[in-house]
Amino acid sequence: MIFEERKKFLTRLGAPKGLKESKSSGVVGVDWESVRSEPGKIIMTIGLTRPLAEGVDISIPFFGYSSKIPFSDMPKFDLHLSALTYSVYDQYKLLDQGLIHLVRSGNQISIQCPLKTLGDPQKIFTCINTYVNDFHFDHTSWVVLELQQ
Repeated sequence: MIFEERKKFLTRLGAPKGLKESKSSGVVGVDWESVRSEPGKIIMTIGLTRPLAEGVDISIPFFGYSSKIPFSDMPKFDLHLSALTYSVYDQYKLLDQGLIHLVRSGNQISIQCPLKTLGDPQKIFTCINTYVNDFHFDHTSWVVLELQQ
């Protein structure tokens, strides 16, 4: 297990200056619910203050690190979530959705990613970014997840 405690990184209720009220109505806060590893995979659960609205997106990068492989050669996944769909990229290349298993349940999203697809990393660098109509709205701090070998 990596960590299993609720950490609230982001709850943005008001819009930043310059963002029109009509664009801020769907703003969502994001909490890390839990992150844990199981044999061969990492499982992350995030909580939302409300369901994603149209025009509100979340991006979660997964950058693997291994002392055995140059960082530039490691996969760098970016999971893009919108109200109804999701997509997975390795840098700018669109990948098969099946690489990451995603389950939405109420205001929670559970993400399962096989460690093999991330290059069997020793560490994973990740954070959560929120966007409103393609405007980068907010983000959490980067978190380094050290995997038990």
